[in-house]
Amino acid sequence: MERNFNNFLVKIFCLGDDGVGKSCVMNSYSSGGPLTSLFQGSELTWTDYTVSVTHNQKPLKLRLVIGDQNELRRIKQIEFNDVFLICFSVDSKASYDNIEKWNTEIRKILPTPNIILVGTKIDLRKEGGELKKSIVTQEMGIEKAKEINAIKYMECSTATYEGVKEVFDESINIYMTKKLYIQDLRKKSFLIPKKNTNKKSCKTQ
Repeated sequence: MERNFNNFLVKIFCLGDDGVGKSCVMNSYSSGGPLTSLFQGSELTWTDYTVSVTHNQKPLKLRLVIGDQNELRRIKQIEFNDVFLICFSVDSKASYDNIEKWNTEIRKILPTPNIILVGTKIDLRKEGGELKKSIVTQEMGIEKAKEINAIKYMECSTATYEGVKEVFDESINIYMTKKLYIQDLRKKSFLIPKKNTNKKSCKTQ
């Protein structure tokens, strides 16, 4: 039996320090391409937006939420299958150092969250073809993802669109896997025969 994916609203929360490119990541994905230099560094007018997409030839709706601690606490009905993107900029060691803070905030609301750690602005890693000093390396990102028990570490650039779509494809895959798992559990619970507590035992006279 084919599942009805139209009823799925995939919720993806994007968190991180100011200036790491959360809005740019969301807008780049929504527009389906790299952002112009005029948009880089500017802020979106929305923080909670629903967009229709096609994933694996199935229509889906994504709820994209950009927020801070207060926005996270305001949102109701955060579910087991929702996905959290903790973003930091690879050219900002300070934003990298604050990853643990965001991880703690999320786990106050949901003890076992689905987290993807995302390194943004990877186009800024190299200057003149050489690796910049005081930059967060891919190896550091992978290690930090392990420390916070993230599902995965990924990187992207909204200037080139490199890795942007992949971040959201992975988010959708995680959401769908958990959502279908929950649905299957519920179906199985209905199929389990209930014990007849009213059954009388036969007694010999």
